[in-house]
Amino acid sequence: MKIIFSIIVSCNFLLLSAQINKEEFVNDTSHNENQYWMQTYGAFPCFYSKKIDTLISIKGYFTRKILSDSVFNQLNYFEHFIHAFQYPEWYYQSCSFFPLPDKILQSIPAYLKKQSEGFVMSNRQFDAIRSNRDSAILLMDQCIKKSEMVSDVLKEKIVRLDAYELIPTLVKHLETSSSIKDPYVLTVLCLLMRYNYDSFNATTLYKDLYLSEGDDDYYARENYKRSIPFTVQNYNSIIHLANAYYQKNLNTPSNFISIAKGDYQLGEKKHSTNPLRPFSTESFYISRYEITNQQFEVFVKSTGYITMAERKKDAMVFKVGLAEFEWIQ
Repeated sequence: MKIIFSIIVSCNFLLLSAQINKEEFVNDTSHNENQYWMQTYGAFPCFYSKKIDTLISIKGYFTRKILSDSVFNQLNYFEHFIHAFQYPEWYYQSCSFFPLPDKILQSIPAYLKKQSEGFVMSNRQFDAIRSNRDSAILLMDQCIKKSEMVSDVLKEKIVRLDAYELIPTLVKHLETSSSIKDPYVLTVLCLLMRYNYDSFNATTLYKDLYLSEGDDDYYARENYKRSIPFTVQNYNSIIHLANAYYQKNLNTPSNFISIAKGDYQLGEKKHSTNPLRPFSTESFYISRYEITNQQFEVFVKSTGYITMAERKKDAMVFKVGLAEFEWIQ
């Protein structure tokens, strides 16, 4: 009996020790930060376009050709994606330096790495990506799966596009990474949730990462250097919160965004019926995505709304099924 009892006690002690070690686990299993930097620093060439290569005709690092606006505007969304990610056309130089956290694989930084200088995506390149947001997210998803990594430039654009749709892909990337789990992918998840998810803002994780709010805190050195330990507990908490945030967005009928009060320009120059003119508006909310017929039906039933077409009885639609269209009231 004494021998059996000793074995049981020893086994329980081993299980308890394993649990403690697991909770204190730090993401430094590879002890190879150089391997991590090589994996994440560059932009992986996910796709290829002979047309873009021909247009750019790179001869050296500083001699790349800048496309004219007319040529640039004729690119399709796929060509814009390749052009923006593989041939950034704006050179950024800065004397500011934001040091990275010590022992990078043992901490989860509050912010993404800040590029000190080098070629970055120009405003017109990013605007083209943003105007084709859904297509860009699908292409970024393929890039991550194809290259089995999340480059620094992808991380930054995921945050700027508020691409919560990529959360499952980012989580799977982390879960299947055996040697090194990229701490900055966890940072991406935190930044996606930071301004949009009250459940995350109420956690100790959030309070440890983001002490202050406001437009200036991103550039404050002390805040920029903030991080939390890369423990299993922190890792699992961020993954759990991100998955819940993704499901919340999926279950939200519409995702409304705020349009600020201000002065805007409407119309086009020299247009006969729609001339360019100033327009002032109060602040209002608008859905990020199109409203479906089903959602509109719910709105009509709950409010008794009568459309202008029903009130004036002057709406015209195409008659269905005709080889040559016909208007019907």
